[in-house]
Amino acid sequence: MMDTEAAARHVYAALAAAMNGDADTAAEHIEAVATDGDINRVYGICCALGHAAHRSLQVLFGDQAPHPERGDMWVLRQLEPELRPDRARSGEDNPAQVFSLRFITAYANGDTATDEALFEAAAYIGGEHLVRCVVQLVADTAGLCNAGHAALGTTPGAAA
Repeated sequence: MMDTEAAARHVYAALAAAMNGDADTAAEHIEAVATDGDINRVYGICCALGHAAHRSLQVLFGDQAPHPERGDMWVLRQLEPELRPDRARSGEDNPAQVFSLRFITAYANGDTATDEALFEAAAYIGGEHLVRCVVQLVADTAGLCNAGHAALGTTPGAAA
């Protein structure tokens, strides 16, 4: 079983690769961690990605960001394929996209029960499904991180 530092290096490399548009390398790194056998670590990785995605959403929305602690709610929707020609399949056809969008939304709203249920369902199906779900979460988080950096006018990976 891989140690925590090795897993962290894989996750960092996966997110960096995804932010640079290298989906294959990102998937390889996530697969290495997701198939390692420590399901609790994989859930922790999903939560870390959820945190990064939530932080990026806060940057993007600034003062207009919802505040769940005040009763506001984050609601994220995926554009249908006809509105996004770069996407070949809708979320209904791609359970990994549904997982990622719902995981990020639940995490942003502080809804750990939903995050746990989503993860448990993906883990129960297991195998390639869990890997695809985590890879999609990495890709979506990378997209939000890139958008957040663009909004701030900063370069990903640059010292603050």
